[in-house]
Amino acid sequence: MIVKKYNTDQVHPDQYKGADFYEDHDIFDSHKFISTGNSGTFELRTLIFKEKGADKNDAYELGFGKWNPETKKLDDLFETNNEDVDEILATVAGKALEFLKKHPQARIFATGSTPGRTRLYQRQIGKNLDNIPDSLRIQGVSIKTKLGWSDFQKGINYDAFLLSAK
Repeated sequence: MIVKKYNTDQVHPDQYKGADFYEDHDIFDSHKFISTGNSGTFELRTLIFKEKGADKNDAYELGFGKWNPETKKLDDLFETNNEDVDEILATVAGKALEFLKKHPQARIFATGSTPGRTRLYQRQIGKNLDNIPDSLRIQGVSIKTKLGWSDFQKGINYDAFLLSAK
């Protein structure tokens, strides 16, 4: 099953200047897209970033959420309720894959803003495991079971994920 993705537009990192969070982070990749449905139209954004001053290794973080142009903040707790979670997550994953193709040594850390969201991401990964390119490695870590980073497997509850090229 191939999941539809939203069309995206690249956002230049300079558009984040002056925002509190973004003054503390270096943004390496950002895209925007629109979720439209019964609950309204919302601009969502993806970010691949590092904290300023972080070591120069190839570890990045992935974030996404609803963009507020007035506050220049990304709301990662917002729910569109447009019944498009599959398309949203496929779009975010697609942007991560594109970044890894351009930066094959990169590793992208991702986790949900809440435990429930992390479980949602885990379910989506498991549901789409057969569609994930062979060139992508997805690992998970479980703090509760003290399971270190290991290749993603269905049936294990993870606290975070690490995406990298094989």
